Amino acid sequence: MPTPTIDTIRHLKNVGVFADVTTGQFPHRFKRFNLVYGFNGCGKTTLSRLLDSLGVDGLNENLSENSDFSFTLSDGSHPSTSDLRSAVSRYIAVFNEDYVERTLTWKEGAAKPIIYLGKEQADLAKKLSELETEESPAIQNDVLHSAEWSAASRALETRCRDTARLVAEELNVGRRYNAANLKADYDALTLSLDDKLSDEERKSLKEIINRSEIPNKSARASISFSLGDLPNVVSTVLRVEVAEIAIAALERRKDALSWIEDGLLLHKNEQECLFCGNILMGRRIAELQAALAGGFESLARQLDAAQERIASFVQNCRNNLSEFSDPIETLPTFRTAVENRRKAVIAVLSDGELIASQWLEQLGEKRARPDQQADAAMIAESWDEQFREAVSLLNIEVDNNNSSIENFSNEQESAQNKLKRHYLVDHKSLYFEAVLYERDSKKTLDESREKLQKIRAAISETRAQLRTHGPAARELNKHLKSYLGHDHISLESVDDGYRICRDRKESQKPLSEGEKTAVAFCYFLTSLAAEGREIKDTIVVLDDPISSLDARAMTHVVSVIRITFKNPAQIFIMTHNLDFMRELKKWLFNKYKKEEADFLFIETGILADGTRTSSITKMPRLIRDYESEYHYLYSLVKSLAENPDGFERFAYLMPNAIRKVLDIFLAFKEPGSSGLEPKVDKIILDYSGLDAGRIKAMERLSQLESHSENIGDVITFSAYTLVQVSDAAKCLLELIEHVDDKHKAAMDRLCRP
Repeated sequence: MPTPTIDTIRHLKNVGVFADVTTGQFPHRFKRFNLVYGFNGCGKTTLSRLLDSLGVDGLNENLSENSDFSFTLSDGSHPSTSDLRSAVSRYIAVFNEDYVERTLTWKEGAAKPIIYLGKEQADLAKKLSELETEESPAIQNDVLHSAEWSAASRALETRCRDTARLVAEELNVGRRYNAANLKADYDALTLSLDDKLSDEERKSLKEIINRSEIPNKSARASISFSLGDLPNVVSTVLRVEVAEIAIAALERRKDALSWIEDGLLLHKNEQECLFCGNILMGRRIAELQAALAGGFESLARQLDAAQERIASFVQNCRNNLSEFSDPIETLPTFRTAVENRRKAVIAVLSDGELIASQWLEQLGEKRARPDQQADAAMIAESWDEQFREAVSLLNIEVDNNNSSIENFSNEQESAQNKLKRHYLVDHKSLYFEAVLYERDSKKTLDESREKLQKIRAAISETRAQLRTHGPAARELNKHLKSYLGHDHISLESVDDGYRICRDRKESQKPLSEGEKTAVAFCYFLTSLAAEGREIKDTIVVLDDPISSLDARAMTHVVSVIRITFKNPAQIFIMTHNLDFMRELKKWLFNKYKKEEADFLFIETGILADGTRTSSITKMPRLIRDYESEYHYLYSLVKSLAENPDGFERFAYLMPNAIRKVLDIFLAFKEPGSSGLEPKVDKIILDYSGLDAGRIKAMERLSQLESHSENIGDVITFSAYTLVQVSDAAKCLLELIEHVDDKHKAAMDRLCRP
């Protein structure tokens, strides 16, 4: 069976920077391949932690205990914070900053021990071989002893069954005495040779037992329920008056009240009618609520309570009908009388059900037309008395029957007990011999099974140690070379982990951030193989696996990802690096066209109170469809210039966006200049008519408030107001139009919604 995949986020609440999502309102269904782009701090790592929480270890340690979320899987299940274990738990593999932290011990500069070769691994392999050698005869012993115990158990059951059958025949009790009764008697009774009978004694006792066929005494019927005040309750509810309806339009169809009540609940928070789409008038809502306020809710509660009590009464009637469904075994003399009384009780119970059904029908009509009054169809005030009288008359006949049985039954019961004890003593030695054989066989089986379980536990522990130590250093180094594009960094196996080496020599300085990411990611790849996972069965989550790597290493990482994860059960790749995202888009483009892949974007803004909030959306077209981020950044600048008030929550992005757009535009218009400031000075000189002071102010704003090559790295600004940033955006667009009006016109067309 294929691994279930993650279909969608079912709901989110109190999960980091993400905006809350109510159940069923998340707008996207994840595909097999999912590329998620977002600026720094937008919540990519939080999303990876949500997915990590579906693993066998439960809620990620870096998520708040107040986090509340659930997913929908492709098999229809809904793992949530209350129960995160699911069909995908053992198939989730997540690489993120938490994984890096868990994997590497930074102070010692060594990875966790995942050594596969060497003395320790050889010892473990030898131990495993020895244990597997011990397992084979232990399995054979388990099979042998299991067969012996099964045979002993069957022999004991046969002995019990045959002896019980003999006792039942001699006592003339039929199936009322069986193997279970026999075992209970041997456990409870103290037997001796004095219980043995002579042939004459046994013959005399059997004559008493077989003298006539006397049934057991019958149980008396009991009364455990009644109608009580239920008739009055029903009658009262049916006569309830609902207050005068204040809306003339409803006078013709008062039976629509219950429908209107339900409709008001559905439209409580709506601005438009869900049925016709017209705007809901506050005055109309108030009128409807007033029309229903006159006791309708009280009537509904009374109807619910009455129906609940009727349902309880019906269930009691049915339970009693079930109890009286079979004829009561009696002496032939009393059989007809008892049977007639039993049928009389059943008739009264059936009448009770009929009464209840008529009440339920009337209550249903009352619910549909609450303004109408009615009288109960059948006020069965005498039903309780009829039921008590019917049961009482039945018990009189049962008592007469039992009284006739009692004297003879006592004598017959004494004869049966004496004869039973005789046969129990007669077969006692054979019975306990079978019991002892079964007990000894079970003890031997338990001992052999315990030994086998210990061997298997030791095998599992040894295999777990092998998995923990993982593949050989050469496997990790092979991955590192492929990942980094060089072999300057390598790992050397030591007793409890790996020694970090540079150019084959023990390193004296710590790993850089990029090298840490590389080592952790290579450990991630090798641990997947060491645990016996197949990528086709694995849901892979990669959160910025190229953190702090240079462009050359990033190209190698993309190649590793494309080769290693070309056929996963499902994959999520998250990044804020546009170059990395661009390479992944190339890989996934055909899959995207076939709807096997999706490009998603984590949109982030700052609210009026200064808090950040994110939501997952479809990747903007200008990021998705173009190689450069220039088109998307231009659209941000254009949006701010045209609508600064509507763009306030995204304003923290804009100094960076302005600088990037200006830098890219001038790179083509003023080639050869180095640095943004010389390019700006050159463009002012080359194109007359530009407002030099305003342009220099725009450049200064973008330079001071933007300090990163990556859009979104700066999450706030303080030196300038939103109005000043908006004016800088307008200035930039005016500069572009003045220098290259055709370029601006083309970009404006591309950036239309």
